[in-house]
Amino acid sequence: MASVLAMLLLGCSPALNWRELRPEGAPLVALFPCRPDQGVQSIPLGAHVVKMTMMGCEAGGAMFTLAYVTLDGSIDADALRGLWQAGTLASMQGVPAEAEPFDLKKAGASLAPTQIRTTGQRTDGSPVAMRAAWFAAGGALYQVAVYADGDVDKVAQDYFDGIQIE
Repeated sequence: MASVLAMLLLGCSPALNWRELRPEGAPLVALFPCRPDQGVQSIPLGAHVVKMTMMGCEAGGAMFTLAYVTLDGSIDADALRGLWQAGTLASMQGVPAEAEPFDLKKAGASLAPTQIRTTGQRTDGSPVAMRAAWFAAGGALYQVAVYADGDVDKVAQDYFDGIQIE
């Protein structure tokens, strides 16, 4: 109930205009606080190159992202998640962080959803805080993340609460 009230209050903010997004072919609904840009890119993760679908936008001083790769059996999902986490931290010169459970109903049972909180730097050297979560659903591995200047937890929680697996 409190998270629904928070979403309604945030929805009244001109900086955050929440909208539902359903990635094509994914059993997933996400609430974005802005209209996300979308693209597909080949990304090296360890010895593998994966085709990653990405979407993201900036609103209220934060960047909101959702990305996923199809799991085709050529790489273990847990190993891929580890490589993805390491790549994410390296790209922002992030402080290594302990993974915590991420509560998401209907997530793939074979890979427990996890999240990390960390701080690092943007490409221009300015400080950034990040909260990111990884989970599997419908034959794909997902990452949702929020990057912000200050306390990322409040706005990340609202965004993460808007993720639903159908």
